[in-house]
Amino acid sequence: MITMILDTVIAVLLGVTILYAIRLDRRLKTLRQGRGEMQALLNGIQEMTTRAEAGIAQFKTVTVDGAAELQARVRSADVLRSDLAMLIERAERMAERLQEATRPARAGQLSEMTPSVAERTSAAARTQRPRAANLSAVEPEEAPVETAFVKALRRAR
Repeated sequence: MITMILDTVIAVLLGVTILYAIRLDRRLKTLRQGRGEMQALLNGIQEMTTRAEAGIAQFKTVTVDGAAELQARVRSADVLRSDLAMLIERAERMAERLQEATRPARAGQLSEMTPSVAERTSAAARTQRPRAANLSAVEPEEAPVETAFVKALRRAR
């Protein structure tokens, strides 16, 4: 009788073990399927990371090239700005010289005119700028520099 009870207990325990083995097998199959999906997901993430790194490297290259070009243009603009400032200063000096040279002649003309016409003429003379032709006539030795500057401006456009 004891053998029979022990055989029954062992048979029950074997049955329980078989049930646990079946459940464990199902979970392992699910885990293996999930592992395949996880591997595919990780491969996709790795590919996207590689693409992103390549894009960042390309972006850095473009940025460095753009910065170098921008720096060159800034240097060129600084040179043109200093040339323009020099030309403006020279033009102002020449305008002052022209104004001083023509002041006696205008004073004589204004005294002959009626007062309202004289006032309008003097106001117009103060607001007018000298023309480029007059400037080159006053200082002909500096005209080649101005011509070179104008050519440089045209090339910069």
